[in-house]
Amino acid sequence: VIGIAASLLVSTAMAADRSVVAFQSKLVMPDPALAAFVGALRAALKPDTALDYAGIDAMFAARVSTFQRGEDPLKPWKKAAEIKSDYLAAAARLMVVPGAWPKDDTPPDLRPEAARKILAVLSVGTFSRVSQVPFAVCSPASFKVNAAVAGKFAREHSADAASLRFFARDIELKALPTPVAKTAGKVPTGTLLAPLRDATLSDDWSKLFASNGVEGYWHRADQPALSLSQSHICFGKFRDGYKITALFADGH
Repeated sequence: VIGIAASLLVSTAMAADRSVVAFQSKLVMPDPALAAFVGALRAALKPDTALDYAGIDAMFAARVSTFQRGEDPLKPWKKAAEIKSDYLAAAARLMVVPGAWPKDDTPPDLRPEAARKILAVLSVGTFSRVSQVPFAVCSPASFKVNAAVAGKFAREHSADAASLRFFARDIELKALPTPVAKTAGKVPTGTLLAPLRDATLSDDWSKLFASNGVEGYWHRADQPALSLSQSHICFGKFRDGYKITALFADGH
């Protein structure tokens, strides 16, 4: 049985400081069968091996639901065409943006790129329920945020929602872009931050404004930043074991 933990990424509620907080709900601990299936799927998709396309296609359910949304992660998911055959090739059409090629040329085989995309999605290693497919378990776990408030925060700082960032633990922003600088302030776990333009910065540093009012600099090596833009791979349990039952492709 899959145990569901109603655990939040953060326990901090939206406070008077106007913090906008991203969190995870409906978290799921995968049962041993699902963990084994995801492990086998990762092994089948490894880029340093010859891909067994028939074997990978056999890991999909007979009918796979698909969902898409554009560049704005605050927009709702839209149901796309169901996949009923040639599953990895169909996943490529959903998840991979093909380059241009001459009209007389044969379109490239995008299945290897689809395999890399799915592998990257699964690398996060978290699981949750997603409302569009309530009987499936999806990876990675879905982030939730008040879309109206997050959108307003982004617009106030001339940012798009896809550029907003947050962190899986509390962080401190620096007052200056140097490791020895004083701390500008603390940013709690899950608090959304907007990027601020600063042409003088190297690629290693970003200037950010947190929705709790802290402004400062963050070094990219300190802690990986998270984004509201997410794709998901979802799994359902059948008599013969787990299968991929849904794909969510963000940014297309």
